[in-house]
Amino acid sequence: MKDSTEDGFAQDFEIDVPKHLQEDVLTRIVEAIWDPDSKDEDVGIFDIDEINVMNRYATGSIMIEGREHVFEIRDGNNNGTEVISWNKDTELSPPEQVIQALVPRIGEIDGAIRWGRARKFLEKWNSDLKPGTPSGDVLHDLLQRLGSHRYTDSGFGAQKFTAEAREHGYDILEDADAIAARRRLHLAAYTILPDVLSMRDEAPRATLERWNAGLDQESESGAAVRAVFERMADRLSKTRKLAPSHGEKQELKRLGFAFDLPDNAPFFRFRLLLETFKLEPIEGFDPETLPESPVKELFKTLDPSLVSSTKVNPLYEASRYMHVACEALSRGTGLALSDETIANLATVGYRAVPSQDPEPETTPAL
Repeated sequence: MKDSTEDGFAQDFEIDVPKHLQEDVLTRIVEAIWDPDSKDEDVGIFDIDEINVMNRYATGSIMIEGREHVFEIRDGNNNGTEVISWNKDTELSPPEQVIQALVPRIGEIDGAIRWGRARKFLEKWNSDLKPGTPSGDVLHDLLQRLGSHRYTDSGFGAQKFTAEAREHGYDILEDADAIAARRRLHLAAYTILPDVLSMRDEAPRATLERWNAGLDQESESGAAVRAVFERMADRLSKTRKLAPSHGEKQELKRLGFAFDLPDNAPFFRFRLLLETFKLEPIEGFDPETLPESPVKELFKTLDPSLVSSTKVNPLYEASRYMHVACEALSRGTGLALSDETIANLATVGYRAVPSQDPEPETTPAL
Protein backbone atom coordinates (compact mmCIF):
# COMPACT_ATOMS: atom_id res chain seq x y z
CA MET A 1 0.00 0.00 0.00
CA LYS A 2 1.16 3.49 -0.83
CA ASP A 3 0.07 6.73 0.82
CA SER A 4 -0.35 9.03 -2.19
CA THR A 5 -2.12 11.94 -0.52
CA GLU A 6 -1.30 14.86 1.71
CA ASP A 7 -4.56 14.51 3.67
CA GLY A 8 -3.56 11.35 5.48
CA PHE A 9 -6.17 8.98 4.00
CA ALA A 10 -3.76 6.07 4.24
CA GLN A 11 -3.21 6.95 7.88
CA ASP A 12 -7.01 6.94 8.36
CA PHE A 13 -7.01 3.43 6.94
CA GLU A 14 -4.25 2.38 9.31
CA ILE A 15 -6.13 3.89 12.28
CA ASP A 16 -9.56 2.48 11.38
CA VAL A 17 -8.44 -1.00 10.35
CA PRO A 18 -6.64 -3.25 12.85
CA LYS A 19 -3.06 -3.88 11.74
CA HIS A 20 -3.44 -7.66 11.50
CA LEU A 21 -6.38 -7.21 9.06
CA GLN A 22 -4.98 -4.48 6.80
CA GLU A 23 -3.30 -6.69 4.18
CA ASP A 24 -6.32 -8.98 3.94
CA VAL A 25 -8.73 -6.01 3.62
CA LEU A 26 -6.77 -4.49 0.74
CA THR A 27 -6.45 -7.86 -0.99
CA ARG A 28 -10.24 -8.41 -0.80
CA ILE A 29 -10.93 -4.87 -2.13
CA VAL A 30 -8.50 -5.27 -5.03
CA GLU A 31 -9.98 -8.67 -5.93
CA ALA A 32 -13.45 -7.11 -6.02
CA ILE A 33 -12.23 -4.25 -8.19
CA TRP A 34 -10.81 -6.63 -10.79
CA ASP A 35 -13.38 -9.45 -10.56
CA PRO A 36 -16.96 -8.41 -11.37
CA ASP A 37 -18.10 -11.89 -10.24
CA SER A 38 -16.47 -11.62 -6.80
CA LYS A 39 -18.34 -13.68 -4.19
CA ASP A 40 -17.14 -11.55 -1.26
CA GLU A 41 -20.49 -10.32 0.11
CA ASP A 42 -18.80 -7.90 2.52
CA VAL A 43 -17.24 -5.85 -0.33
CA GLY A 44 -19.44 -3.66 -2.50
CA ILE A 45 -18.21 -1.64 -5.48
CA PHE A 46 -20.08 1.61 -6.14
CA ASP A 47 -18.30 2.78 -9.25
CA ILE A 48 -15.23 1.93 -11.34
CA ASP A 49 -13.19 4.00 -13.75
CA GLU A 50 -11.03 1.91 -16.08
CA ILE A 51 -7.97 4.12 -16.63
CA ASN A 52 -6.50 1.54 -18.99
CA VAL A 53 -6.31 -2.22 -19.29
CA MET A 54 -3.95 -2.47 -16.32
CA ASN A 55 -5.13 0.32 -13.99
CA ARG A 56 -8.49 0.94 -12.31
CA TYR A 57 -9.99 3.48 -9.95
CA ALA A 58 -12.94 2.54 -7.71
CA THR A 59 -15.19 3.54 -4.83
CA GLY A 60 -17.03 1.12 -2.58
CA SER A 61 -17.54 -0.18 0.92
CA ILE A 62 -16.39 -3.11 3.04
CA MET A 63 -17.67 -4.55 6.30
CA ILE A 64 -14.93 -5.07 8.89
CA GLU A 65 -15.86 -6.56 12.28
CA GLY A 66 -19.43 -5.37 11.92
CA ARG A 67 -18.60 -1.81 10.80
CA GLU A 68 -18.97 -0.48 7.27
CA HIS A 69 -16.04 1.47 5.83
CA VAL A 70 -16.22 3.41 2.56
CA PHE A 71 -13.16 3.73 0.35
CA GLU A 72 -11.70 5.21 -2.80
CA ILE A 73 -8.80 3.14 -4.12
CA ARG A 74 -6.65 3.09 -7.24
CA ASP A 75 -4.91 -0.13 -8.25
CA GLY A 76 -2.69 -1.19 -11.14
CA ASN A 77 0.82 -1.41 -12.46
CA ASN A 78 1.35 2.35 -12.43
CA ASN A 79 1.66 2.84 -8.67
CA GLY A 80 0.44 -0.35 -7.07
CA THR A 81 -2.50 -0.09 -4.64
CA GLU A 82 -3.19 3.46 -3.46
CA VAL A 83 -5.69 4.44 -0.77
CA ILE A 84 -7.07 7.72 -2.10
CA SER A 85 -9.83 8.12 0.48
CA TRP A 86 -10.91 6.10 3.53
CA ASN A 87 -14.20 6.80 5.30
CA LYS A 88 -14.36 10.17 3.61
CA ASP A 89 -16.04 11.25 0.37
CA THR A 90 -17.33 8.22 -1.54
CA GLU A 91 -18.00 10.04 -4.81
CA LEU A 92 -15.77 8.73 -7.58
CA SER A 93 -13.29 11.39 -8.66
CA PRO A 94 -10.99 9.79 -11.23
CA PRO A 95 -7.99 11.74 -12.48
CA GLU A 96 -8.89 14.21 -15.18
CA GLN A 97 -8.33 12.74 -18.61
CA VAL A 98 -5.92 14.88 -20.60
CA ILE A 99 -7.07 15.51 -24.17
CA GLN A 100 -4.15 15.38 -26.53
CA ALA A 101 -3.63 17.22 -29.80
CA LEU A 102 -1.15 17.49 -32.62
CA VAL A 103 0.54 20.89 -32.46
CA PRO A 104 3.06 22.23 -35.01
CA ARG A 105 6.60 22.77 -33.71
CA ILE A 106 6.89 26.08 -31.86
CA GLY A 107 9.63 27.34 -34.17
CA GLU A 108 7.39 26.85 -37.20
CA ILE A 109 4.57 28.75 -35.51
CA ASP A 110 6.89 31.64 -34.60
CA GLY A 111 8.22 31.78 -38.16
CA ALA A 112 4.75 31.83 -39.69
CA ILE A 113 3.74 34.75 -37.47
CA ARG A 114 6.98 36.64 -38.05
CA TRP A 115 6.77 36.37 -41.85
CA GLY A 116 3.05 37.06 -42.20
CA ARG A 117 2.08 33.49 -43.11
CA ALA A 118 -0.25 32.79 -40.17
CA ARG A 119 -3.39 32.28 -42.29
CA LYS A 120 -1.66 29.90 -44.72
CA PHE A 121 -0.09 28.09 -41.77
CA LEU A 122 -3.53 27.51 -40.22
CA GLU A 123 -4.80 26.21 -43.56
CA LYS A 124 -1.89 23.74 -43.74
CA TRP A 125 -2.45 22.66 -40.12
CA ASN A 126 -6.08 21.87 -40.94
CA SER A 127 -5.07 20.07 -44.13
CA ASP A 128 -2.49 17.96 -42.31
CA LEU A 129 -5.20 16.57 -40.02
CA LYS A 130 -7.27 15.22 -42.94
CA PRO A 131 -6.51 12.13 -45.01
CA GLY A 132 -5.59 12.66 -48.65
CA THR A 133 -2.15 14.21 -48.29
CA PRO A 134 1.16 12.56 -47.29
CA SER A 135 0.99 14.16 -43.83
CA GLY A 136 -2.76 13.78 -43.47
CA ASP A 137 -2.69 10.05 -44.22
CA VAL A 138 -0.32 9.59 -41.25
CA LEU A 139 -1.64 12.19 -38.82
CA HIS A 140 -5.43 12.11 -39.17
CA ASP A 141 -5.82 9.05 -36.90
CA LEU A 142 -2.48 9.10 -35.09
CA LEU A 143 -3.95 10.15 -31.73
CA GLN A 144 -6.65 7.50 -32.00
CA ARG A 145 -3.99 4.85 -32.67
CA LEU A 146 -1.94 6.19 -29.76
CA GLY A 147 -4.95 6.02 -27.42
CA SER A 148 -5.65 2.41 -28.38
CA HIS A 149 -1.99 1.55 -27.87
CA ARG A 150 -1.91 3.15 -24.43
CA TYR A 151 -5.08 1.36 -23.35
CA THR A 152 -3.84 -2.08 -24.34
CA ASP A 153 -0.18 -1.53 -23.39
CA SER A 154 -0.65 0.70 -20.33
CA GLY A 155 1.03 3.68 -21.99
CA PHE A 156 4.40 2.08 -22.70
CA GLY A 157 6.14 2.01 -26.07
CA ALA A 158 4.42 5.15 -27.37
CA GLN A 159 7.66 6.70 -28.61
CA LYS A 160 7.00 5.50 -32.15
CA PHE A 161 3.89 7.71 -32.33
CA THR A 162 5.87 10.71 -31.11
CA ALA A 163 8.47 10.01 -33.79
CA GLU A 164 5.77 9.78 -36.48
CA ALA A 165 4.33 13.12 -35.44
CA ARG A 166 7.72 14.84 -35.37
CA GLU A 167 8.62 13.47 -38.78
CA HIS A 168 5.72 15.52 -40.14
CA GLY A 169 6.48 18.64 -38.07
CA TYR A 170 4.20 18.10 -35.09
CA ASP A 171 4.44 17.47 -31.35
CA ILE A 172 1.91 15.49 -29.31
CA LEU A 173 0.80 17.98 -26.66
CA GLU A 174 -2.36 18.79 -24.72
CA ASP A 175 -5.45 20.26 -26.35
CA ALA A 176 -4.90 23.44 -24.34
CA ASP A 177 -1.55 23.87 -26.13
CA ALA A 178 -3.25 23.52 -29.50
CA ILE A 179 -5.85 26.14 -28.56
CA ALA A 180 -3.15 28.55 -27.39
CA ALA A 181 -1.15 28.05 -30.62
CA ARG A 182 -4.20 28.53 -32.83
CA ARG A 183 -5.11 31.66 -30.89
CA ARG A 184 -1.67 33.20 -31.56
CA LEU A 185 -1.97 32.38 -35.24
CA HIS A 186 -5.50 33.77 -35.53
CA LEU A 187 -4.41 37.04 -33.96
CA ALA A 188 -1.71 37.31 -36.62
CA ALA A 189 -3.77 36.00 -39.55
CA TYR A 190 -5.61 39.29 -40.06
CA THR A 191 -4.91 42.97 -39.82
CA ILE A 192 -7.11 46.04 -40.21
CA LEU A 193 -7.61 48.35 -43.15
CA PRO A 194 -9.66 51.55 -43.05
CA ASP A 195 -13.24 50.86 -44.04
CA VAL A 196 -13.95 52.38 -47.48
CA LEU A 197 -17.07 54.23 -46.36
CA SER A 198 -15.24 55.80 -43.42
CA MET A 199 -12.71 57.30 -45.87
CA ARG A 200 -15.25 59.06 -48.07
CA ASP A 201 -14.88 62.56 -46.62
CA GLU A 202 -11.42 62.06 -45.11
CA ALA A 203 -8.05 63.34 -46.28
CA PRO A 204 -5.50 60.59 -47.03
CA ARG A 205 -3.24 61.72 -44.18
CA ALA A 206 -6.17 61.72 -41.75
CA THR A 207 -7.02 58.18 -42.86
CA LEU A 208 -3.44 57.08 -42.27
CA GLU A 209 -3.36 58.71 -38.82
CA ARG A 210 -6.64 57.04 -37.89
CA TRP A 211 -5.33 53.73 -39.21
CA ASN A 212 -2.15 54.07 -37.14
CA ALA A 213 -4.26 54.76 -34.05
CA GLY A 214 -6.26 51.59 -34.73
CA LEU A 215 -3.02 49.61 -34.80
CA ASP A 216 -1.75 51.18 -31.57
CA GLN A 217 -3.03 49.07 -28.68
CA GLU A 218 -2.25 51.91 -26.25
CA SER A 219 -4.80 54.18 -27.93
CA GLU A 220 -8.54 54.05 -27.27
CA SER A 221 -9.20 53.05 -30.86
CA GLY A 222 -6.47 50.41 -30.85
CA ALA A 223 -7.71 48.89 -27.60
CA ALA A 224 -11.22 48.56 -29.06
CA VAL A 225 -9.84 46.93 -32.22
CA ARG A 226 -7.72 44.57 -30.15
CA ALA A 227 -10.77 43.52 -28.13
CA VAL A 228 -12.56 42.49 -31.33
CA PHE A 229 -9.51 40.51 -32.44
CA GLU A 230 -9.23 38.83 -29.03
CA ARG A 231 -12.87 37.69 -29.15
CA MET A 232 -12.42 36.42 -32.70
CA ALA A 233 -9.24 34.51 -31.79
CA ASP A 234 -10.86 33.01 -28.68
CA ARG A 235 -13.75 31.71 -30.77
CA LEU A 236 -11.75 30.41 -33.73
CA SER A 237 -8.99 28.81 -31.64
CA LYS A 238 -11.39 26.10 -30.44
CA THR A 239 -12.37 25.17 -34.01
CA ARG A 240 -10.79 24.67 -37.40
CA LYS A 241 -12.60 27.64 -38.87
CA LEU A 242 -10.59 30.53 -40.28
CA ALA A 243 -12.86 33.51 -40.99
CA PRO A 244 -14.22 36.32 -38.80
CA SER A 245 -17.95 36.12 -38.19
CA HIS A 246 -20.48 38.61 -39.55
CA GLY A 247 -20.88 40.05 -36.06
CA GLU A 248 -17.14 40.57 -35.66
CA LYS A 249 -16.97 42.28 -39.05
CA GLN A 250 -19.78 44.61 -38.04
CA GLU A 251 -18.05 45.43 -34.74
CA LEU A 252 -14.92 46.40 -36.62
CA LYS A 253 -16.87 48.38 -39.20
CA ARG A 254 -18.43 50.49 -36.43
CA LEU A 255 -14.86 51.38 -35.43
CA GLY A 256 -14.13 52.46 -39.01
CA PHE A 257 -12.09 49.43 -40.06
CA ALA A 258 -12.31 46.14 -41.93
CA PHE A 259 -10.54 42.80 -41.60
CA ASP A 260 -7.98 42.05 -44.29
CA LEU A 261 -4.92 39.90 -44.89
CA PRO A 262 -1.57 41.39 -43.83
CA ASP A 263 -0.25 41.05 -47.41
CA ASN A 264 -2.77 43.64 -48.63
CA ALA A 265 -1.92 46.34 -46.09
CA PRO A 266 1.35 47.63 -47.64
CA PHE A 267 -0.25 48.20 -51.07
CA PHE A 268 -3.24 50.00 -49.55
CA ARG A 269 -0.94 52.15 -47.40
CA PHE A 270 1.28 52.87 -50.42
CA ARG A 271 -1.65 54.28 -52.38
CA LEU A 272 -2.70 56.47 -49.46
CA LEU A 273 0.85 57.74 -48.95
CA LEU A 274 1.11 58.75 -52.61
CA GLU A 275 -2.09 60.76 -52.19
CA THR A 276 -0.79 62.35 -48.99
CA PHE A 277 1.86 64.35 -50.87
CA LYS A 278 1.98 66.34 -54.06
CA LEU A 279 5.03 67.49 -55.97
CA GLU A 280 5.67 71.21 -56.24
CA PRO A 281 8.44 72.80 -58.38
CA ILE A 282 11.12 74.68 -56.48
CA GLU A 283 10.94 78.30 -57.55
CA GLY A 284 14.16 79.54 -59.19
CA PHE A 285 15.60 76.08 -59.76
CA ASP A 286 18.20 76.11 -62.59
CA PRO A 287 17.49 73.25 -65.08
CA GLU A 288 21.16 73.28 -66.03
CA THR A 289 21.96 71.72 -62.66
CA LEU A 290 19.83 68.65 -63.40
CA PRO A 291 21.78 65.37 -63.27
CA GLU A 292 22.79 63.71 -66.51
CA SER A 293 20.83 60.66 -67.67
CA PRO A 294 23.17 57.71 -68.41
CA VAL A 295 20.65 56.28 -70.88
CA LYS A 296 20.35 59.53 -72.81
CA GLU A 297 24.13 59.91 -72.85
CA LEU A 298 24.40 56.44 -74.36
CA PHE A 299 21.87 57.25 -77.08
CA LYS A 300 23.66 60.51 -77.83
CA THR A 301 26.89 58.60 -78.26
CA LEU A 302 25.21 56.25 -80.71
CA ASP A 303 23.33 58.96 -82.60
CA PRO A 304 23.35 62.61 -81.48
CA SER A 305 20.10 63.25 -83.36
CA LEU A 306 18.20 60.88 -81.10
CA VAL A 307 18.21 63.19 -78.06
CA SER A 308 18.07 66.94 -77.65
CA SER A 309 19.26 66.93 -74.03
CA THR A 310 21.05 64.42 -71.85
CA LYS A 311 19.51 65.80 -68.64
CA VAL A 312 17.08 63.61 -66.68
CA ASN A 313 13.33 64.25 -66.94
CA PRO A 314 12.78 66.10 -63.64
CA LEU A 315 9.10 65.22 -63.15
CA TYR A 316 9.71 61.56 -63.97
CA GLU A 317 12.65 61.38 -61.55
CA ALA A 318 10.73 63.20 -58.81
CA SER A 319 7.79 60.79 -59.21
CA ARG A 320 10.18 57.82 -59.04
CA TYR A 321 11.75 59.15 -55.84
CA MET A 322 8.27 59.50 -54.32
CA HIS A 323 7.29 55.97 -55.29
CA VAL A 324 10.43 54.55 -53.70
CA ALA A 325 9.90 56.61 -50.54
CA CYS A 326 6.22 55.68 -50.19
CA GLU A 327 6.96 52.02 -50.78
CA ALA A 328 9.48 52.09 -47.93
CA LEU A 329 7.01 53.91 -45.65
CA SER A 330 4.22 51.45 -46.52
CA ARG A 331 6.00 48.69 -44.59
CA GLY A 332 5.59 50.58 -41.31
CA THR A 333 3.46 53.34 -39.85
CA GLY A 334 5.67 56.35 -40.57
CA LEU A 335 4.27 59.38 -42.42
CA ALA A 336 7.35 61.60 -42.86
CA LEU A 337 9.66 61.52 -45.86
CA SER A 338 13.31 60.82 -45.11
CA ASP A 339 16.00 63.46 -45.43
CA GLU A 340 17.45 61.42 -48.30
CA THR A 341 14.18 61.61 -50.25
CA ILE A 342 13.89 65.35 -49.66
CA ALA A 343 17.47 65.84 -50.89
CA ASN A 344 16.90 63.66 -53.97
CA LEU A 345 13.79 65.64 -54.90
CA ALA A 346 15.74 68.88 -54.58
CA THR A 347 18.33 67.69 -57.11
CA VAL A 348 15.62 67.57 -59.77
CA GLY A 349 13.91 70.80 -58.74
CA TYR A 350 10.95 69.50 -56.74
CA ARG A 351 9.76 69.28 -53.18
CA ALA A 352 6.91 67.28 -51.63
CA VAL A 353 4.16 69.20 -49.89
CA PRO A 354 0.99 67.97 -48.17
CA SER A 355 -1.98 67.42 -50.44
CA GLN A 356 -5.01 69.57 -49.81
CA ASP A 357 -7.85 68.09 -47.79
CA PRO A 358 -10.90 67.20 -49.91
CA GLU A 359 -13.39 70.00 -50.21
CA PRO A 360 -16.51 69.31 -48.11
CA GLU A 361 -19.68 68.73 -50.11
CA THR A 362 -21.98 71.74 -50.05
CA THR A 363 -25.58 72.15 -51.05
CA PRO A 364 -26.15 75.11 -53.39
CA ALA A 365 -28.30 77.84 -51.88
CA LEU A 366 -31.78 78.08 -53.34
